[in-house]
Amino acid sequence: MKKLLLSLITFAALTLGINELNAQAKRYVFFEHFTQASCGPCAAQNPSFQTVYTPNRLNGHHVAIHTSWPGYDPMYLHNTAESASSVSYYTVTGVPDMIVNGRSVGSPTSVNQATFDAAGQSPIRVRVTESNDGREVSGRVTIEVLDDVPAGNYVLKTAVVERDIVYTAAPGSNGEKEFPNVFRRYLGNGLGGEPVTLTKGQDFNFDYVYSIHADWKTDIYTLAWVVNTTTKEVLNSGEPRDVSIEAFATTAKLFQKAEPAGNQFKTTVINTSDQDVQVEISINADQPGDWAATYNFLGADYSDTQVFTVAPGTHEITTTVNAGSDAGIANYVVSVKVAGDDLGQNSSFSVISGVTDLVVLRPDTRVDFLPPYTAGMSQAGSLTSAKLTDNYLAAAITDGTLDGVEHLYYNIGWNFPAFNLATVEALKAFMDRGGNVLMAGQDVAWDVFDVPANGANSTFAQAKDLLSNYFDIKFFDDGNGARSQIAAETGDYVFGNVSSSTVTRPYGSTAIYPDRIDVNSADAAAIFHYNVATEIAGVRSDNDAFKTVYIGIGLEQFGLVDVATEIVRLSHDWFHGLITSTEFDKALEALQMSAPTPNPANVEAVINVNGNFGADLNFRMTDMNGVQVYNEQLTGGNQTIRLNTANLPAGVYFYHLTDGKQAGKTQKLVVVH
Repeated sequence: MKKLLLSLITFAALTLGINELNAQAKRYVFFEHFTQASCGPCAAQNPSFQTVYTPNRLNGHHVAIHTSWPGYDPMYLHNTAESASSVSYYTVTGVPDMIVNGRSVGSPTSVNQATFDAAGQSPIRVRVTESNDGREVSGRVTIEVLDDVPAGNYVLKTAVVERDIVYTAAPGSNGEKEFPNVFRRYLGNGLGGEPVTLTKGQDFNFDYVYSIHADWKTDIYTLAWVVNTTTKEVLNSGEPRDVSIEAFATTAKLFQKAEPAGNQFKTTVINTSDQDVQVEISINADQPGDWAATYNFLGADYSDTQVFTVAPGTHEITTTVNAGSDAGIANYVVSVKVAGDDLGQNSSFSVISGVTDLVVLRPDTRVDFLPPYTAGMSQAGSLTSAKLTDNYLAAAITDGTLDGVEHLYYNIGWNFPAFNLATVEALKAFMDRGGNVLMAGQDVAWDVFDVPANGANSTFAQAKDLLSNYFDIKFFDDGNGARSQIAAETGDYVFGNVSSSTVTRPYGSTAIYPDRIDVNSADAAAIFHYNVATEIAGVRSDNDAFKTVYIGIGLEQFGLVDVATEIVRLSHDWFHGLITSTEFDKALEALQMSAPTPNPANVEAVINVNGNFGADLNFRMTDMNGVQVYNEQLTGGNQTIRLNTANLPAGVYFYHLTDGKQAGKTQKLVVVH
């Protein structure tokens, strides 16, 4: 098919005006999605993006640019030159690849609700108005500069997009028949865009006209976005279907620890028109039974759905959350929509309280990761566990939101990149303060230890350090379907009695890459293997500061859910010190460790240890949060431990004996002042 030619295009700056300032506008998330009709991973991963994007269409804009590889694609052939230029602009080397606001995030599965929730605001608004008479499209792009714009050079880019192309038979080899928001061509100066000067208080208007090509099948529209030419960051975007009501979260921290006085979250609502608009506002609460949430709008509090008459200008919704005594993570969605419309604009917030065991899941609509984790926590009798998507993980560890969490259970699944730098550094910080982590996922180690030329995305040094020195593993290869079974190392005192299971293929018949790993130090032990006993599938490690469990496939790949559930339960019990080795326990039974005297203690507590032990022991004591407050080495024979409790805060403390790999029975000391 020939490169797209338009019979008439005009694109010029016509007018300069003064706008009515609203200070900031809603920032739409802008997606440039590189994909292909003969790309197998595209067919597997694109639906995940659409599942998230479709209900958020009023919060973002999307254009799909089709590439020349790996096979036939008529949408690429329609405009080969400009599609290829777009690939070069972002140095795209593989598909699918998702660019969000000018930055690659890798797989489309990386996009989740938090991508939209964190969009925030922009100093500019981009409006697109146009008409279509069936032969040509004419319209205007207006850039409203509402506030000071970050320094830089900016251009306005515009593209013709076909909203939904549907084939009766798949045009390529990956089976996809439906292709939303397909790029057709650029307007004006093409990919380079039109230079614009963005001055606070001034509007810039650009008019365009183009003929409709005979090959365009369905709804054609114009998409416009403003780009920093140096950073490639997209400042904001617009398209004709954008509604007159803008709603977006303005609270900087969307995931918070519960506060005694309650937690508040702000949502800005802007009526950009010059007339009153009927607006429906509702709050959806997924919260523990004794928690409560209300929202305040136009001076009154509500907890149910209401319709309001909203005048032109800027307004604010304040959501207040009051946590109860039940532990958990509560999730709230405030929805704002024009009354009568099906689709709203959502702002999401979360609050955590009393959680010690946190299940962290990579958002993925292809597979339900949760069942074995939920069942495992239930079987462990945990009343202080909750789940979280990993988009909040790094910030929540770094800013202290997760300070009360002691154990993480992190399922990455099969997603790329496996890590970003912020998550890696946050996980290391969590373990450095004594936190324990279970991690499971297919191709995670491959993504870290292979090379970028083979498609690996997480090859930076910090990720290698995380897996090598924190999870204590070595990587061999990412395997194939021959690794169809996973079995426990029967000599392991934690997981040795776990039943065998098949390794399933939830990501597709050919998407099977079980990582083969090995122990990296004397602190680690192999806990699972594949069909061949020497091909290690799982490793646990205990360096006395923290414990880790690493599985070379995701728990969703276990054919027997009960086996995956048992791994979660046993990890929980091992992390909590409820499982130790039989030999170690028998050796400790030969020792006599007295109860603390006195207990409760004020200034000092004395504990006597009598008997002999064949290896060095440490006496270790932690506070209620698992933070170590005392550690003394015992070198054998009778010994008296004198604990200086005068400088310890009043409270409950736990102590045990450990040889650096295993821990004995945990006992309690109470300090009062």
